Amino acid sequence: MIKLRFIYILLLTSALTINLIFTVSFLKSTIEENYYSEKKVAAETLVKASFNEITQGDFREFVSSTARSLESTGLIEVSVFDTQKSKTIASNIVNPSKECISREEVFCLKVNAFTQVFFQFKMPNFFSLFTAPLILKILFQYSLITILIVFISSWVLKIFANRLVDFFGRVLLDKKAPEIEDDYKSLKGPVLEIKNKVKNLERENTQYIEKVAKTELARKLAHDIKSPLATLKVLLSLDTEVNKDVLSSVTERIKDISDDLLDSSRQEEEVSLDIKASLEDLIKQKEIEHSTQINLVVEDNFNLICRKSKLNRCLSNLINNAVEFSDGPIFIKISKNQIVVEDNGVGIPKDILETLLSKPLSHGKLKGNGIGLLTAKQFTQSVGGALHIESSENVGTKVVLTFNRVTEIIHIDDDSLVRFAWKQRCKEMNIPYFGHSSYREFQNKSIEHSQQASFYIDFDLQEDELNGTEVIRELAELGFKKLYLSTGHSEEKFEDLEFVLAVLGKGFPFT
Repeated sequence: MIKLRFIYILLLTSALTINLIFTVSFLKSTIEENYYSEKKVAAETLVKASFNEITQGDFREFVSSTARSLESTGLIEVSVFDTQKSKTIASNIVNPSKECISREEVFCLKVNAFTQVFFQFKMPNFFSLFTAPLILKILFQYSLITILIVFISSWVLKIFANRLVDFFGRVLLDKKAPEIEDDYKSLKGPVLEIKNKVKNLERENTQYIEKVAKTELARKLAHDIKSPLATLKVLLSLDTEVNKDVLSSVTERIKDISDDLLDSSRQEEEVSLDIKASLEDLIKQKEIEHSTQINLVVEDNFNLICRKSKLNRCLSNLINNAVEFSDGPIFIKISKNQIVVEDNGVGIPKDILETLLSKPLSHGKLKGNGIGLLTAKQFTQSVGGALHIESSENVGTKVVLTFNRVTEIIHIDDDSLVRFAWKQRCKEMNIPYFGHSSYREFQNKSIEHSQQASFYIDFDLQEDELNGTEVIRELAELGFKKLYLSTGHSEEKFEDLEFVLAVLGKGFPFT
């Protein structure tokens, strides 16, 4: 009952206060209008009464008597104007108005075709306008509205009393409903149990990830080190004198592989590598290891900024695959920003080719595990390039590595933290970066970008109607070529990858 009375008083007081404010505001304009109307009537009455006096030219007497008569009503100025000559004939002030134009507190009354009388009154004090009759009128109207509000409030309270008590009890009186407290107590135990289970699952998941990482590390080490060990074995079995330069190069590769894989904290310096020189050194090892001919064709040599051990590992894996699937010679061609490794072997079936670069998958090798090709792809993407395979069964396979200098990065991702991380890395590498939360934002900014710009598009764009692959299709129609899908999904999830150079993770693509 106390709560209900409190709500009733609060509601009624609020309604009456709001009503009073609106009543006074609405009446203000009416009161002022009545005020000026009364002044105008008084002025018109005086002009009519003094008509003969004005027409006979006794202007000073008219002005003097009018000023005395209306002084108590707030008169500021009374002047007589000659409309023909556009000048003041007589006035009660030294500097009279220079024109006769009516407005709120000013009246310009016409006497005849040649004469007008100008009246100006003071702006009223709003509170001084409330006379006793007017106050009684307001109170009468206000009492009627008050009765109406009380009636409506009582009706509302009767219908919604319980709901209002609960609402104001929670919001205004800051009292928790008993049923909420009971629900909280009953749920507290299960919630704590779930939290503990989540912690245990997170701990188990961390342990599993560490275990998988160690297993993957061992697989990579075993895979990558096989090739230089095989070369070393061949060198040691030769009856002729061992080429010390080749032997030194092989042992250096073994050291690089072990250091790179076993010491994750080691950061090898990136250097500018001459591709022709790097391949010539590697080909010497591979010809000894496989006892096969490898032909190097240099059309347009170039340098690549990267880690030497990673480049050697990438090219070594590609050459090994080419040799193992072919009985004839291997051809390696260096052209402008491209390395092509080609063989005339058995080729790769189309259904295998579609998934070969998305996960470790071996085809046609008794002891293969598919790591080599995937590692080559990851390295190529890490330096801003792309790996592409062309293959026909019983004809041969061509692996094309394309390395393009990154001129600018356009990154579309609705995750602001991801965009911030990319922006910082681009700043470190002096790469122009343009980050957008949506494709619509990219379009609205209307910035002209080079056709050589690299686009990295998230697949799940929450602020757009299009997904990442659809955005890439539109960009391809605009003439852009370097289009990458940057997503947390695996490549198998996507069907339409016609214009996508590569499917990358959410992390920064360059190391």
